[in-house]
Amino acid sequence: MTCIAPINKSRLTVMFAAAALAALSAPAGAGPHKSTGTLSESTADFHDARVDPVGTVSDAARPAELMNAIRSPPSQGEQILFGDLHVHSTVSWDAFVFSLPVFGGTGAHPPADACDFARYCSSLDFFSLTDHAETLTPRQWSENKKVLRQCSAVGSGGGTEDLITFTGFEWTQAGTTRENHYGHRNVIFRDQDEAHLPRRSISPMPPYFDPDLSILTKMRGREPRVSGYVAMMQELSKVPVCPENVNTRALPDDCFEVALRPQDLARKLDEWGFEALVIPHGTAWGLSNPPSADWANELTPAIADDPRQQLVEVYSGHGNSEQYRSWREYLIGSNGEKVCPAPTQDYLPMCWQAGRIIRSRCDARHLPTEECERREREARQRELDAPVGFAAAGFLAVPGAKTEEWLDAGECRDCFLPTWHHNPLGSVQYILALGEDRQGRDPLRFRFGMIGSTDNHNAMPGEGYKEVARWNSILLLRLSSPDAKRFFLPAPAEPKAESRPVTPDLYSSSWATWDVERTNSMSITGGLVAVHAATRTRGGIWDALKARNVYATSGERILLWMDLLNAPGGRQPMGSGVQMNANPEFEVRAVGAFVQKPGCPDFQRRVLGEKRLETLCHNECFNPTARRRQITRIEVVRIRPQHKPTEPVGGLIEDPWLTLKCAPNDAGCSVRFSDPEFLSKGRDALYYVRAIQEPSPAVNGGQLRCKFDAAGRCTRVNLCSGDPKKTKPTDDCLEAIEERAWSSPIFVDMRTIGKGVAALRETGR
Repeated sequence: MTCIAPINKSRLTVMFAAAALAALSAPAGAGPHKSTGTLSESTADFHDARVDPVGTVSDAARPAELMNAIRSPPSQGEQILFGDLHVHSTVSWDAFVFSLPVFGGTGAHPPADACDFARYCSSLDFFSLTDHAETLTPRQWSENKKVLRQCSAVGSGGGTEDLITFTGFEWTQAGTTRENHYGHRNVIFRDQDEAHLPRRSISPMPPYFDPDLSILTKMRGREPRVSGYVAMMQELSKVPVCPENVNTRALPDDCFEVALRPQDLARKLDEWGFEALVIPHGTAWGLSNPPSADWANELTPAIADDPRQQLVEVYSGHGNSEQYRSWREYLIGSNGEKVCPAPTQDYLPMCWQAGRIIRSRCDARHLPTEECERREREARQRELDAPVGFAAAGFLAVPGAKTEEWLDAGECRDCFLPTWHHNPLGSVQYILALGEDRQGRDPLRFRFGMIGSTDNHNAMPGEGYKEVARWNSILLLRLSSPDAKRFFLPAPAEPKAESRPVTPDLYSSSWATWDVERTNSMSITGGLVAVHAATRTRGGIWDALKARNVYATSGERILLWMDLLNAPGGRQPMGSGVQMNANPEFEVRAVGAFVQKPGCPDFQRRVLGEKRLETLCHNECFNPTARRRQITRIEVVRIRPQHKPTEPVGGLIEDPWLTLKCAPNDAGCSVRFSDPEFLSKGRDALYYVRAIQEPSPAVNGGQLRCKFDAAGRCTRVNLCSGDPKKTKPTDDCLEAIEERAWSSPIFVDMRTIGKGVAALRETGR
């Protein structure tokens, strides 16, 4: 593949070069994520730089009495186990940048820290490490595999493991248009022995060399850890890109492997032949998806029929990707141009607010009405026409605008803890509603089970066990030094009464294409995946994941069961797919999470010591009382997938379709319901539930903390800042939310296609 050199400008500038690279070297439809190229000349004098070590795994297993305290009781021959399948250490390039003390970070968080955190702090049953493949060298991949094996070996014996780890990597792709965008996916492998794991991770792009490296190297005197980051990039620069069109098993062990599209990734995984899952995440994020991104583009046999793609991440530290809405960030005019839509009751477009800000400034200067109207229209268009890169940079069209002036523009006003710049065409509800009937075959659909994860970048799997330590746990871009403000924020500008085109000279670094303070306010502690496992073993967990007998939580360890009672062959759990000629009947049971005690059990203090307990767990561990929170209601969502791609999805998604109230009960809530319309409607349907827990405080639970007028419009925001002068690091910005769990859907089809329940569960159809 062709590379470009040198690269030392902003990410958006480089993105244009990367687009040219993609056109030269990628199949039609493939697109760049971020920049690619060669290492900047600014690293030439870092001869003594050393890559961070992977750390040392602590060797004390959790005692039986502690394990008994954190486990859920078995039910119906299964037990519920909690894990996190999306975790980054500072082996990931972006996590390394966040960790720099000059930016307020707390230093290295190596892979071994993830193991210790999951075991001693969050007390998980399982987790996976998923560092970014675009900078993961074969040596680092090998080291990650070894650390995870060491982690699993602690306390193993008697057929069970104290903590079960899964090896994985993140395939981090982002395009610039609907056609070349596929999004982020985590690849997780079942087994841990070397004979059943690939020798290399697989990236969606050639090696990624951070275009901001030249900026970071100038901080060397103030930030010694920059040398470690340079060493990581230097090591990457010495790894050759693997040859194309060669079976992955025949490639050299020490090359950098690339798969530009999901179907290319699937082919390479087929060639390895190992048991794996491919889990999309961030499907609705505005952070890494272009505004035009639409999951309908992925409804192709090459992608939708991949049997490894059984699950989707609905919730993470970036927010909730669940909910579909009818509004759009922009419309398409008759000549193909972008058109700014008017605000609605539940959505204020960014482009519209850009016009409002400029109009307000213009009116304050008493300029002619006609001129102010022209400037208002121009500002809307310039916000829309901002180049698509790593993030939505349209806010830069309004010079000198404070984050507070944008109010809640671009956000889903009535969603539960939405992702930043939520894209409805990537929402999980929309994805589940997509479909196309195929003559004589199963319809083309995404039949996903739902999981939650943290996507933590501090090696902290399951960080949401307590709502504490905002400054050190969530994705927070800290503005605690002049270096940090110059790096993460756009250069100060005079608040003129006229907009400007968005060009690369407007930002000091690529991170300045984010509205950083908004993302700081919207980041949360993340979720978990819960599995109904027959045994507390690697195989038991994997079988539940493959069967979609799993659910997502917003971080709380809520217990949830959902069963189809009258399925052919008897009761079937969440994730099942069946064909029926009767109206389906369901039973749901949910039990609230344990209320937590402050501090940590004595075992952690003895094993880790006071200093390590503070730096690793922040002196707070999963430490349950005997009391559980109340479940207040069960919400049922019904979706009837499309027959053809042109069918509008809005009327096919019913949310909530039913709301079932729960009486206070320490034993939880149990409800039954049926769909009396299933036969009369005459079409397939899927059903999932949300178990809603009583309100409790959460970090950034209020996100932008809008104040609303009588018409429901946001009139003022109260940001939770990354600047310690604005929001104290000790302020966790706690606001009450209704924590929840999302079941995997049960897919009920009317057709007879000659497959039994077991076959449907195995194939994911």
